[in-house]
Amino acid sequence: MNIVEEPGVVVSLDGNIASIAPVTQSGCQSCASSGSCGTSFLAPLFTNKQRLLVAENTINARPGDEIIIGLNRTALVSASLMVYLLPLVVLVLAAAAGEAIAQSYGLENGEVIAILSGLGSALLTFIFVSRVIRSALFSAFFKPFLIDRR
Repeated sequence: MNIVEEPGVVVSLDGNIASIAPVTQSGCQSCASSGSCGTSFLAPLFTNKQRLLVAENTINARPGDEIIIGLNRTALVSASLMVYLLPLVVLVLAAAAGEAIAQSYGLENGEVIAILSGLGSALLTFIFVSRVIRSALFSAFFKPFLIDRR
């Protein structure tokens, strides 16, 4: 199994289950222009609250320990494709289908129908993807694990 290793910090323990905060770094931190760049200025406005990963504590880590988290590379790539690529593909295909259907019926507002069918289908795809990713089957496939302490 190909794995991706990421740093993290153990936040809490519940029995043998560790809650881990992944240590994330933006590209802005290593850029020489970060002090004067508009992107680095606006980035804090759009950061989401930090999500915690849950994994079995197989390395006897304690809260506050810096650790290495392992993630299944195939699961990570699959989730990324489902979240980013699938809705985009569905958007384009549904918009083209909406335009073609509008033209076949001789409707004058083909662009409006294409826009509505594309956006509606993309929205339904986002809902579908979020349910698949939250499912127990996918969660078992995407289950992070602790590799070692840093």
